[in-house]
Amino acid sequence: MQDDDLPMGNGQTLLVVEDEVLLRMMMTDVMESLNYKVLLAQSGAEAVALIKEGAQFDLLLTDIVLPGEICGFELAQIVRDHFPGIPVIYSSGYNGYCEGQIGSIKAPMLNKPAGPREMAQLVHQCFADAQLKAA
Repeated sequence: MQDDDLPMGNGQTLLVVEDEVLLRMMMTDVMESLNYKVLLAQSGAEAVALIKEGAQFDLLLTDIVLPGEICGFELAQIVRDHFPGIPVIYSSGYNGYCEGQIGSIKAPMLNKPAGPREMAQLVHQCFADAQLKAA
């Protein structure tokens, strides 16, 4: 799957946290075709275990509703505690979250199911924004 006008990555690594198998596979295929590396987790606890094992990544793309005790909003806070300033993207099939539910990590929302173009553009934009903040 390659669309020549989609923004390409530069080999950055994404931590994709998604419990739905088909969505996880589709997100992985799209991101790898755009020159990103992908680490996968099926739950917040699995993502935290990867962090504790020393996994390195450049962006967190997390579903909000995850199995277990840790939701995507909580996971984003845990990730930022370990990697301040790392870009975060939330994904959800529900877009009615109020600001009080989101918590302290404000991040763009990818509405599921998202197409390759929307995913590619949002990931690219998050990396561009992070570079501007770092400069």
